[in-house]
Amino acid sequence: MYIQEEIDIFMAKPENEENCEKVLQRLDAQHSKYRFMAFNLEARRRKLDLQRSLEMIDVLRKETEERETQFLLSDQVFIKTTVPPTDTVCLRLGANVMLEYLLDEAEILLKQNMTSAIVNLKTVEHDQDLLK
Repeated sequence: MYIQEEIDIFMAKPENEENCEKVLQRLDAQHSKYRFMAFNLEARRRKLDLQRSLEMIDVLRKETEERETQFLLSDQVFIKTTVPPTDTVCLRLGANVMLEYLLDEAEILLKQNMTSAIVNLKTVEHDQDLLK
């Protein structure tokens, strides 16, 4: 994070023209660009999570025996567990809501969400191009 301690020196720079309105507009534009970049990265991360979830559904569908695995409990904390063969999976829908779905239903929902995520990502990328 950049902190400007000497405002007088900063405002005296030629690019600032000692006009605080123009400086505030420029800083606001930079802030908006950074917000879009953060949103873009978050959208890409969500898309990757959806892809991993779809891959896990394929793994669960193929399993015929119990499997020992580790899963993420919280940041950097994993726990070992045994997963029996199953035909259902729980999906986190957001807002602290989790529902159980049959594997086929979960796959359909995740593919729909993936399509939406790709469309949203393209919109964000287009908006970012306009900002450049």
